[in-house]
Amino acid sequence: MGSAALPDRAAPFWVEVPLVAAPDPSPAPPAKPLEGVRLLVVDDLPETRATLAAQGRRLGAGVETGAPEALARLLDKAKPFQVALVDLEDTPAVALRSLIERLGPERIVPLTRGPLDQARSRCDALALSPPLLKPPRATALLKALLTATGRATLHEESDAPVSAPVSLTPDQALAQGRLILVAEDNAINRRVISRQLGELGHPFDMASDGEVAWDMLRQKAYGLLLTDCLMPRLDGYDLTRRIRQQESKGGPRLPVIALTANAVESEMQRCRDAGMDDFLTKPVALETLGAILDEWLPSTVSSPVSVSAVVSQERPVERVLDLRKFADIIGTDDPETVREFMGFFVETFDQALPPLHAALAAHDRPALRQAAHAAKGAARNACALVLAARLDLLEEQSITEASFEDLAPLLAAVETAYADVRALIQAPEAPPSQEVS
Repeated sequence: MGSAALPDRAAPFWVEVPLVAAPDPSPAPPAKPLEGVRLLVVDDLPETRATLAAQGRRLGAGVETGAPEALARLLDKAKPFQVALVDLEDTPAVALRSLIERLGPERIVPLTRGPLDQARSRCDALALSPPLLKPPRATALLKALLTATGRATLHEESDAPVSAPVSLTPDQALAQGRLILVAEDNAINRRVISRQLGELGHPFDMASDGEVAWDMLRQKAYGLLLTDCLMPRLDGYDLTRRIRQQESKGGPRLPVIALTANAVESEMQRCRDAGMDDFLTKPVALETLGAILDEWLPSTVSSPVSVSAVVSQERPVERVLDLRKFADIIGTDDPETVREFMGFFVETFDQALPPLHAALAAHDRPALRQAAHAAKGAARNACALVLAARLDLLEEQSITEASFEDLAPLLAAVETAYADVRALIQAPEAPPSQEVS
């Protein structure tokens, strides 16, 4: 500022005051944890690739996706990838070794549909990190990707969303389909598994053998059975066969997890043949047990869920479509995002039914098994639990001596389950977004 001399006034003066622009008071947006990272997603199912890609982009990564057979073409791109999410079962061994050589084993995050023990053994043999069960939850995926990219120490754990285990009362767990029944004849094993389930916050009942477990199953609607394979009076194999025979008359499928001391392939196949869904090798690590239970139990809810009119009373909405678990997997419960994914699931799953019908009509067991397997993976990714369980049963029975006349009702049950899922997603009075809150 300044002043000029005027008649009969004081002498002129001049003052300069340097000023600088104040900084923008609004805080800068936080950097995304995978900003600048190139992520490769390899899986045989397009819906799985889409889900994983969305999770990666939300974390800030640049993502490219492809089926296992396209891996060589993807790796030839000029811009290299820093990390890869890879389906462990469906990626050919030669392609997987090529990816390991290109990126290094520490840069690969393996994904598996289970059994977890078997997948861990394969990862150990390839010097890979422990696998994540598909579909991976958002927090587990973030942790694995940060470790693989060397950013774990740069990302404070407090910044990552962490969901603490929620302890329920037995009555609450029963109402939410999360009460566990354990069938184990060995007293020491019962004590160990009791302590582990307590640490994980899971209410449970204990049965001393298969016959006791069978009686208890007829009195309560348990959410999951953990069973020893070899027990007096009624072993775990025959107990599971009884359960599957009863379920064939109607009602939801009970997840059955085997507890076995034998990690050999023949024992695993025996479990599958009996109708078991997964298995754990004793002694079971707490982390492994927790991951398996998270995979097969519906998500914890804090309040009752409204049931759409299109869903029968025998199958609560969380069994038909567990959207809380799905929101946890994709890392958001934003209604529009959830609706977009669910719409994509319906669009792609419509294309999964014709191959099932064609294989059944042609009496082609390998094709039927492959089509059921692919459709089951899609259903599990969408957390459509009843649909996934019925496809699992169809896949399992397609390689047995069951006649094609006996397989036809199983496919009809798959279509009924899918109709329930589709109606729930498309019902205007109960859109999927309302079920996630």
